[in-house]
Amino acid sequence: MEPSEVLFLCTADARVGFGHLRRCLTLATRLDRAGVRVAFGGDLDAAAREQLRAALPQAPFGNDGEGAPLAVLDCMFDPQDPDHYDLDFLRAVAVRHERVVLVTSSIRVPPDLPVTAVVGHVLEPVARPIFTLYRGLEWAPVAPEAATWRDAARDFPDTPRRVLVAFGNWADPAGARLALEALDRTGWPCSVQVLLPPALRPHLPALARAAGRLAWEVQTDVPSVFPLLHAADLLVGSYGNLTFEALALGVPSVVVAIKPFMHAYAARLAALGALINAGEVGDLTPSALAGQLAALTVSTRRALGQRGRALVDGQGLARLADLLLQLRNAGLPPAPHLPQGSRISHT
Repeated sequence: MEPSEVLFLCTADARVGFGHLRRCLTLATRLDRAGVRVAFGGDLDAAAREQLRAALPQAPFGNDGEGAPLAVLDCMFDPQDPDHYDLDFLRAVAVRHERVVLVTSSIRVPPDLPVTAVVGHVLEPVARPIFTLYRGLEWAPVAPEAATWRDAARDFPDTPRRVLVAFGNWADPAGARLALEALDRTGWPCSVQVLLPPALRPHLPALARAAGRLAWEVQTDVPSVFPLLHAADLLVGSYGNLTFEALALGVPSVVVAIKPFMHAYAARLAALGALINAGEVGDLTPSALAGQLAALTVSTRRALGQRGRALVDGQGLARLADLLLQLRNAGLPPAPHLPQGSRISHT
């Protein structure tokens, strides 16, 4: 077997990371179709490895990709703090690969990360980075599939008729339970789809009690979230990859932070008029959240949808795939934002 050319390193388990894995699978599939030999590594649990085998059965997992010239990292080094970067780990990766791309979403990035490039929705400028930085909402990690659904006409009914509840692969059901209780209190005659990750399956009985009189159903192991988003008049969920996908499709979104950092991140997008930042889950009651939901008039929801589509064009992962193809050939295009840092060598 010929050696791998690009190694994807990510983390996905019952606590965190299936959004990271889904992004890497999207990128790896595009590269594989372009004739690039890809491999995977990192801390992937059994469910994550099953997804990997189903999507890319030909991609080796483990040590087979260690000699790849290009490594792509999509990891959250601390599940509670996206601004934390494991420098020792990054240095170890840099020693083994000629070029390293870090895919990230954080408020601040240290300027001395030992990588070739940093790509993502980085909220604050980086002064004199030693890597090349690709920063902005145009790099928000939205799969190219969004283009299929993005241009469809979107209706804004008097009250939402279909609501999607999605809180990521987090074992604590507090966010989903709060959302269901609040939606029940609105009295909206809506149907509710709950995107249920593996970590929340044991909590189905508690979620059923929280749903009360709602007409609701569970969606699990979906091959794509875009049909669910396209059908939704409103998304209620945590901050994450789905947030950007909803923005790209113009779906009005209400973010309930299930981790403290999510509140700070959502506040930045709320300040741009892109979504509603409801607050942290521990600070909200069902009645308080129901009040925020009931205040979403037709004009408010329409403005949120239009603003989201204007800010996020849905081409973020397509851009990143093109960048990786260029880096695979050892070329590094100039960063479109901010003064460039010098490229570092890992030889």
